[in-house]
Amino acid sequence: MYPTGKDSLHKWAMNKIRKIKFDNNIICVAPPEYVIVRKLDYFREGGSQKHLTDIKKMLKYSGDIIDISVLKSKAALLGLQEQLREILK
Repeated sequence: MYPTGKDSLHKWAMNKIRKIKFDNNIICVAPPEYVIVRKLDYFREGGSQKHLTDIKKMLKYSGDIIDISVLKSKAALLGLQEQLREILK
């Protein structure tokens, strides 16, 4: 879970929330592109490899629903292009 903020990335993510049916309930989740960009930012700040591992798993198992062009655009907002290029290799 990530609390919302006031930056443009948060605003974009709130407008792109995905609703998923789970056990006869509807849950709202952030777009995967948002989660990846935030994890890249957390990695840059703290260096935890866990974030990179999480991103690689997201790309491996959910790559078909991740819009790479959106991901690149949103990563650029936070200056994370180089980190994203490394992950996408």
